[in-house]
Amino acid sequence: MVHGTTDILLSEGFAVDQGVHGARIALDAAVEVPCGEQDMLWAVALSDKVHCGSGVGPINIDLHRGESALLLWPRSPWSAVLSGDDGAEISVFRITLDALHRMLAVDFQSAKQAGAARMDYSKLSRVVRLSPVQLQALERLFIHSEQSRFRAIARRGIFLDAFAQMLETLYGTDIDQCPFHIDSDTERKIRSAEHVLVNNLHAPPDLQSLAFEVDLPKAVLKEGFYYLYGKTISQYLQDYKFEHATTMLESGKYLIKEVAFAIGYQNPSHFISAFKQRYGTTPKQWLKQSSPQ
Repeated sequence: MVHGTTDILLSEGFAVDQGVHGARIALDAAVEVPCGEQDMLWAVALSDKVHCGSGVGPINIDLHRGESALLLWPRSPWSAVLSGDDGAEISVFRITLDALHRMLAVDFQSAKQAGAARMDYSKLSRVVRLSPVQLQALERLFIHSEQSRFRAIARRGIFLDAFAQMLETLYGTDIDQCPFHIDSDTERKIRSAEHVLVNNLHAPPDLQSLAFEVDLPKAVLKEGFYYLYGKTISQYLQDYKFEHATTMLESGKYLIKEVAFAIGYQNPSHFISAFKQRYGTTPKQWLKQSSPQ
Protein backbone atom coordinates (compact mmCIF):
# COMPACT_ATOMS: atom_id res chain seq x y z
CA MET A 1 0.00 0.00 0.00
CA VAL A 2 1.00 3.62 -0.49
CA HIS A 3 1.29 6.12 2.34
CA GLY A 4 2.45 9.70 2.90
CA THR A 5 2.25 12.87 0.89
CA THR A 6 4.75 12.24 -1.91
CA ASP A 7 4.07 11.85 -5.65
CA ILE A 8 2.47 8.47 -5.03
CA LEU A 9 1.11 7.77 -8.50
CA LEU A 10 4.47 7.86 -10.24
CA SER A 11 6.69 6.43 -7.51
CA GLU A 12 4.67 3.46 -6.31
CA GLY A 13 1.70 3.17 -8.60
CA PHE A 14 1.65 1.72 -12.11
CA ALA A 15 1.16 3.07 -15.61
CA VAL A 16 -2.16 2.09 -17.17
CA ASP A 17 -1.30 3.86 -20.40
CA GLN A 18 0.72 6.83 -21.57
CA GLY A 19 -0.46 9.72 -19.41
CA VAL A 20 -2.50 7.50 -17.05
CA HIS A 21 -1.15 6.28 -13.71
CA GLY A 22 -3.00 4.48 -10.93
CA ALA A 23 -2.46 3.55 -7.31
CA ARG A 24 -4.37 1.99 -4.44
CA ILE A 25 -3.95 3.96 -1.23
CA ALA A 26 -4.53 3.03 2.40
CA LEU A 27 -5.61 6.21 4.16
CA ASP A 28 -3.98 5.64 7.54
CA ALA A 29 -3.29 9.36 7.38
CA ALA A 30 -4.24 12.14 5.00
CA VAL A 31 -2.56 11.71 1.62
CA GLU A 32 -1.81 14.49 -0.84
CA VAL A 33 -1.75 13.71 -4.56
CA PRO A 34 -0.06 16.47 -6.57
CA CYS A 35 -1.48 17.23 -10.01
CA GLY A 36 -0.63 19.64 -12.81
CA GLU A 37 -3.08 22.08 -14.37
CA GLN A 38 -3.54 19.63 -17.27
CA ASP A 39 -4.24 16.68 -14.95
CA MET A 40 -7.49 15.24 -13.64
CA LEU A 41 -7.88 12.67 -10.91
CA TRP A 42 -10.40 9.83 -10.95
CA ALA A 43 -11.04 8.68 -7.40
CA VAL A 44 -12.82 5.40 -6.58
CA ALA A 45 -13.69 4.61 -2.95
CA LEU A 46 -12.97 1.02 -1.97
CA SER A 47 -14.42 1.42 1.52
CA ASP A 48 -16.55 3.81 3.57
CA LYS A 49 -15.96 6.70 3.92
CA VAL A 50 -13.39 8.72 1.94
CA HIS A 51 -13.16 12.48 1.76
CA CYS A 52 -11.66 14.22 -1.27
CA GLY A 53 -10.55 17.80 -0.76
CA SER A 54 -7.99 20.03 -2.42
CA GLY A 55 -5.03 22.13 -1.48
CA VAL A 56 -6.02 24.50 -4.30
CA GLY A 57 -9.58 24.77 -5.64
CA PRO A 58 -12.98 24.19 -4.05
CA ILE A 59 -13.08 20.37 -4.22
CA ASN A 60 -15.11 18.92 -1.35
CA ILE A 61 -16.59 15.44 -1.96
CA ASP A 62 -17.40 12.46 0.26
CA LEU A 63 -17.32 9.03 -1.38
CA HIS A 64 -18.67 5.74 -0.06
CA ARG A 65 -17.67 2.28 -1.25
CA GLY A 66 -18.26 1.86 -4.96
CA GLU A 67 -18.64 5.59 -5.62
CA SER A 68 -16.29 7.55 -7.84
CA ALA A 69 -15.73 11.11 -8.95
CA LEU A 70 -13.56 13.08 -11.34
CA LEU A 71 -11.54 15.86 -9.73
CA LEU A 72 -10.32 18.67 -11.96
CA TRP A 73 -8.91 22.13 -11.37
CA PRO A 74 -7.33 23.27 -14.69
CA ARG A 75 -6.18 26.73 -13.66
CA SER A 76 -2.90 26.03 -11.88
CA PRO A 77 -1.02 23.08 -10.40
CA TRP A 78 -3.15 21.64 -7.61
CA SER A 79 -3.31 18.80 -5.13
CA ALA A 80 -6.02 16.39 -4.09
CA VAL A 81 -6.07 15.75 -0.36
CA LEU A 82 -7.55 12.34 0.49
CA SER A 83 -8.55 11.25 3.98
CA GLY A 84 -10.77 8.68 5.65
CA ASP A 85 -11.44 6.57 8.71
CA ASP A 86 -8.91 3.97 9.83
CA GLY A 87 -8.74 1.22 7.25
CA ALA A 88 -10.25 3.34 4.47
CA GLU A 89 -8.89 2.63 0.99
CA ILE A 90 -9.19 4.38 -2.34
CA SER A 91 -8.02 3.83 -5.90
CA VAL A 92 -6.86 6.90 -7.78
CA PHE A 93 -5.99 7.36 -11.43
CA ARG A 94 -4.22 10.50 -12.58
CA ILE A 95 -5.05 11.28 -16.20
CA THR A 96 -3.60 14.06 -18.33
CA LEU A 97 -6.01 15.93 -20.59
CA ASP A 98 -3.86 14.93 -23.57
CA ALA A 99 -4.37 11.28 -22.63
CA LEU A 100 -8.11 11.90 -22.28
CA HIS A 101 -8.27 13.43 -25.75
CA ARG A 102 -6.46 10.43 -27.21
CA MET A 103 -8.87 8.04 -25.52
CA LEU A 104 -11.85 9.99 -26.82
CA ALA A 105 -10.29 10.39 -30.28
CA VAL A 106 -11.12 14.09 -29.96
CA ASP A 107 -9.68 16.64 -32.36
CA PHE A 108 -8.66 19.21 -29.76
CA GLN A 109 -9.51 22.70 -30.95
CA SER A 110 -8.25 25.46 -28.68
CA ALA A 111 -10.77 27.92 -30.12
CA LYS A 112 -13.58 25.92 -28.54
CA GLN A 113 -11.97 26.32 -25.13
CA ALA A 114 -11.73 30.12 -25.19
CA GLY A 115 -14.16 30.56 -22.31
CA ALA A 116 -12.76 27.80 -20.17
CA ALA A 117 -11.14 30.10 -17.62
CA ARG A 118 -14.52 31.65 -16.76
CA MET A 119 -16.20 28.34 -15.92
CA ASP A 120 -16.70 26.90 -12.46
CA TYR A 121 -14.97 23.54 -12.74
CA SER A 122 -15.93 22.58 -9.21
CA LYS A 123 -19.44 21.81 -10.53
CA LEU A 124 -17.99 19.14 -12.81
CA SER A 125 -17.22 16.88 -9.87
CA ARG A 126 -20.14 14.46 -9.57
CA VAL A 127 -20.45 11.18 -7.76
CA VAL A 128 -21.03 8.15 -10.00
CA ARG A 129 -21.63 4.69 -8.56
CA LEU A 130 -19.77 1.87 -10.29
CA SER A 131 -21.39 -1.52 -10.72
CA PRO A 132 -20.21 -4.30 -8.37
CA VAL A 133 -18.55 -6.03 -11.33
CA GLN A 134 -16.61 -2.92 -12.33
CA LEU A 135 -15.55 -2.21 -8.75
CA GLN A 136 -14.34 -5.79 -8.32
CA ALA A 137 -12.38 -5.56 -11.57
CA LEU A 138 -10.71 -2.28 -10.54
CA GLU A 139 -9.73 -3.81 -7.19
CA ARG A 140 -8.04 -6.70 -9.06
CA LEU A 141 -5.80 -4.21 -10.86
CA PHE A 142 -3.75 -3.86 -7.71
CA ILE A 143 -3.31 -7.55 -6.82
CA HIS A 144 0.38 -8.03 -7.49
CA SER A 145 0.23 -11.82 -7.13
CA GLU A 146 -1.56 -12.10 -10.47
CA GLN A 147 1.00 -12.92 -13.14
CA SER A 148 0.31 -12.99 -16.86
CA ARG A 149 2.27 -12.22 -19.99
CA PHE A 150 -0.62 -10.01 -21.05
CA ARG A 151 -1.42 -8.40 -17.70
CA ALA A 152 -0.62 -4.91 -18.99
CA ILE A 153 -3.23 -5.31 -21.73
CA ALA A 154 -5.78 -6.70 -19.28
CA ARG A 155 -5.17 -3.81 -16.89
CA ARG A 156 -5.72 -1.26 -19.63
CA GLY A 157 -8.93 -2.99 -20.72
CA ILE A 158 -10.35 -3.08 -17.19
CA PHE A 159 -9.55 0.60 -16.66
CA LEU A 160 -10.98 1.71 -20.00
CA ASP A 161 -14.21 -0.26 -19.53
CA ALA A 162 -14.93 1.26 -16.12
CA PHE A 163 -13.78 4.74 -17.15
CA ALA A 164 -15.92 4.66 -20.30
CA GLN A 165 -19.01 3.67 -18.32
CA MET A 166 -18.43 6.53 -15.90
CA LEU A 167 -18.01 9.06 -18.72
CA GLU A 168 -21.14 7.76 -20.41
CA THR A 169 -23.06 8.23 -17.17
CA LEU A 170 -21.80 11.80 -16.85
CA TYR A 171 -21.84 13.03 -20.41
CA GLY A 172 -23.75 10.70 -22.71
CA THR A 173 -22.38 8.70 -25.59
CA ASP A 174 -21.76 11.17 -28.43
CA ILE A 175 -18.72 13.32 -27.67
CA ASP A 176 -17.38 15.54 -30.45
CA GLN A 177 -15.23 17.75 -28.23
CA CYS A 178 -13.77 17.57 -24.76
CA PRO A 179 -16.72 17.38 -22.32
CA PHE A 180 -14.81 19.11 -19.55
CA HIS A 181 -15.22 22.50 -21.19
CA ILE A 182 -18.99 22.70 -21.50
CA ASP A 183 -20.96 25.31 -19.60
CA SER A 184 -21.66 23.61 -16.27
CA ASP A 185 -24.80 25.65 -15.51
CA THR A 186 -26.33 24.81 -18.89
CA GLU A 187 -25.45 21.16 -18.43
CA ARG A 188 -27.12 21.14 -15.02
CA LYS A 189 -30.32 22.54 -16.55
CA ILE A 190 -30.28 19.99 -19.38
CA ARG A 191 -29.88 17.12 -16.93
CA SER A 192 -32.74 18.62 -14.93
CA ALA A 193 -34.84 18.47 -18.09
CA GLU A 194 -33.99 14.77 -18.45
CA HIS A 195 -35.17 14.17 -14.90
CA VAL A 196 -38.46 15.94 -15.65
CA LEU A 197 -39.01 13.70 -18.67
CA VAL A 198 -38.35 10.36 -16.96
CA ASN A 199 -40.43 11.34 -13.95
CA ASN A 200 -43.43 12.22 -16.11
CA LEU A 201 -43.58 9.41 -18.67
CA HIS A 202 -47.38 9.31 -18.41
CA ALA A 203 -47.63 12.99 -19.42
CA PRO A 204 -44.28 14.47 -20.50
CA PRO A 205 -44.17 18.21 -21.20
CA ASP A 206 -43.74 19.50 -24.74
CA LEU A 207 -40.49 21.17 -25.76
CA GLN A 208 -41.74 24.70 -25.09
CA SER A 209 -42.96 23.82 -21.59
CA LEU A 210 -39.82 21.84 -20.80
CA ALA A 211 -37.53 24.66 -21.91
CA PHE A 212 -39.53 27.12 -19.79
CA GLU A 213 -39.35 24.84 -16.75
CA VAL A 214 -35.56 24.52 -16.83
CA ASP A 215 -35.00 28.12 -17.95
CA LEU A 216 -33.25 27.44 -21.25
CA PRO A 217 -33.94 28.59 -24.83
CA LYS A 218 -35.51 25.81 -26.90
CA ALA A 219 -32.59 25.68 -29.33
CA VAL A 220 -30.04 25.35 -26.51
CA LEU A 221 -32.07 22.61 -24.85
CA LYS A 222 -32.43 20.65 -28.11
CA GLU A 223 -28.77 20.89 -29.11
CA GLY A 224 -27.43 20.44 -25.61
CA PHE A 225 -29.64 17.41 -24.94
CA TYR A 226 -28.39 15.69 -28.09
CA TYR A 227 -24.80 16.53 -27.15
CA LEU A 228 -25.14 15.02 -23.67
CA TYR A 229 -27.29 11.98 -24.44
CA GLY A 230 -26.56 11.22 -28.08
CA LYS A 231 -30.28 11.30 -28.97
CA THR A 232 -32.95 13.85 -29.67
CA ILE A 233 -35.36 14.53 -26.81
CA SER A 234 -38.08 12.61 -28.65
CA GLN A 235 -35.82 9.61 -29.34
CA TYR A 236 -34.58 9.53 -25.77
CA LEU A 237 -38.11 9.73 -24.38
CA GLN A 238 -39.42 6.95 -26.62
CA ASP A 239 -36.50 4.65 -25.85
CA TYR A 240 -36.83 5.27 -22.14
CA LYS A 241 -40.59 4.69 -22.24
CA PHE A 242 -40.29 1.28 -23.83
CA GLU A 243 -37.35 0.23 -21.64
CA HIS A 244 -39.51 1.18 -18.66
CA ALA A 245 -42.43 -0.73 -20.16
CA THR A 246 -40.41 -3.93 -20.55
CA THR A 247 -39.20 -3.61 -16.96
CA MET A 248 -42.78 -3.27 -15.75
CA LEU A 249 -43.86 -6.28 -17.81
CA GLU A 250 -40.98 -8.43 -16.55
CA SER A 251 -41.91 -7.65 -12.94
CA GLY A 252 -45.22 -9.47 -13.40
CA LYS A 253 -46.97 -6.88 -11.22
CA TYR A 254 -48.84 -4.96 -13.88
CA LEU A 255 -51.51 -5.56 -16.48
CA ILE A 256 -50.71 -4.54 -20.04
CA LYS A 257 -53.18 -1.68 -19.82
CA GLU A 258 -51.47 -0.41 -16.65
CA VAL A 259 -48.13 -0.43 -18.44
CA ALA A 260 -49.68 1.44 -21.34
CA PHE A 261 -51.12 4.13 -19.08
CA ALA A 262 -47.82 4.46 -17.18
CA ILE A 263 -45.92 5.49 -20.30
CA GLY A 264 -48.56 7.79 -21.71
CA TYR A 265 -50.83 5.62 -23.87
CA GLN A 266 -54.51 6.25 -23.13
CA ASN A 267 -55.55 3.43 -25.45
CA PRO A 268 -53.87 0.05 -24.69
CA SER A 269 -54.34 -1.10 -28.27
CA HIS A 270 -52.19 1.80 -29.47
CA PHE A 271 -49.51 0.74 -27.00
CA ILE A 272 -49.68 -2.87 -28.24
CA SER A 273 -49.30 -1.71 -31.85
CA ALA A 274 -46.34 0.54 -31.00
CA PHE A 275 -44.72 -2.23 -28.95
CA LYS A 276 -45.09 -4.70 -31.82
CA GLN A 277 -43.62 -2.22 -34.27
CA ARG A 278 -40.59 -1.76 -32.03
CA TYR A 279 -39.98 -5.35 -30.88
CA GLY A 280 -41.68 -7.38 -33.60
CA THR A 281 -44.09 -9.01 -31.18
CA THR A 282 -46.94 -8.10 -28.85
CA PRO A 283 -46.28 -7.43 -25.14
CA LYS A 284 -47.94 -10.73 -24.19
CA GLN A 285 -45.90 -12.74 -26.69
CA TRP A 286 -42.72 -10.90 -25.73
CA LEU A 287 -43.29 -11.72 -22.08
CA LYS A 288 -43.73 -15.42 -22.86
CA GLN A 289 -40.54 -15.45 -24.94
CA SER A 290 -38.50 -13.68 -22.27
CA SER A 291 -39.78 -15.80 -19.36
CA PRO A 292 -37.64 -18.81 -18.34
CA GLN A 293 -39.11 -22.11 -19.50
